[in-house]
Amino acid sequence: MAFLPYSYDDGQPKPFEYYPVSGSASIYVGQALVLDGGQLVPSDAPDFISMCERESPAAGEYIPVSRIAEDVIYEAPLGAAADITPGMGGTVSIDGLTVSADGGETLVILSADSGEAGDLCRVRFVQP
Repeated sequence: MAFLPYSYDDGQPKPFEYYPVSGSASIYVGQALVLDGGQLVPSDAPDFISMCERESPAAGEYIPVSRIAEDVIYEAPLGAAADITPGMGGTVSIDGLTVSADGGETLVILSADSGEAGDLCRVRFVQP
């Protein structure tokens, strides 16, 4: 599991958008992605969340994604054990699958099950 929508401020899910993947790596449900050269790739500075899974996708294959929004709370696993304080900053791992509670400015950690690696936390992305 990676970044999955947990709740929406307005109660309405975001519509899917479709973009091509680079084909350089497998794509997982909830993986954080960004457009690079017109194709989706995993990213620690994402704009989208994958809504499907593709093992070894063909370059240029279109997949459904959801655009990251500040009014959505996402649930994702912690990549490493950390002391979690609600409101602390964090970042996305380079593979786009986990949260790093490192004080970064990519997201805000709202709550966590605990501070153990793999435990789930709820986050909001901070839009520049």
